[in-house]
Amino acid sequence: FSYFSAVGVWACSCGDKPTVLSEFEESSYVFTAKIVSLERGDKDFYSDGIKGVKIIVHKVYKGNLKPDQEIFINNRNGSCDYIFGEEDVDKKLLIYSLAKSSDSWVMYMCSRTQNLELAGDDLL
Repeated sequence: FSYFSAVGVWACSCGDKPTVLSEFEESSYVFTAKIVSLERGDKDFYSDGIKGVKIIVHKVYKGNLKPDQEIFINNRNGSCDYIFGEEDVDKKLLIYSLAKSSDSWVMYMCSRTQNLELAGDDLL
């Protein structure tokens, strides 16, 4: 008698972190923002019921965004997407984004996107 069970797993391998210059050049948008709220949805394999976050843009370094613009960022659509939780509300980020996806955005774990408090080298 054999028993097999399908277990959901995902993996993301980022390799070396890109340099500030290479990440800036490859990104369509680079900006700082603050997470202002969570949007809830159905609980699923990836997101634990958090559909995404609403952010407000503060400073734009690259791309056609405007300060105080609101953006919705999806929570985890794939294995290397950034995942948001309750603890992220009010967090300030430096965001590198490859491209806008329709009216919502996706952030990737393998980019230099990070908490603004840790982004000193990038901001220089």
